[in-house]
Amino acid sequence: EGNYTTAYVNLCNSSYLDVLSLIETYETKTWITQNAQDQETLNLFKPAYELWKKFVESDCEWQYSYFRYGSVRGYKYLSCSISHHEKRIDLIHSLNVR
Repeated sequence: EGNYTTAYVNLCNSSYLDVLSLIETYETKTWITQNAQDQETLNLFKPAYELWKKFVESDCEWQYSYFRYGSVRGYKYLSCSISHHEKRIDLIHSLNVR
């Protein structure tokens, strides 16, 4: 009890990230729908969103690479991605409910 292997933690974190990805996609699509009339902002948002996704991937990949020989490499990648997704969800959700 309370003694979890790296594989178990990675499995849990991977499942959590899957859920966060679904929530992030929902919040983003909701924001786009709510702001469909504002083409100027949408034209700025869409490339920024694509850049955010690339940033998250790159930011987490360098951390994975740094720990590539250790058993924590998967944990580092997943926790990095989780952190980025949580922040993004908080931001977009706050705009959706204002």
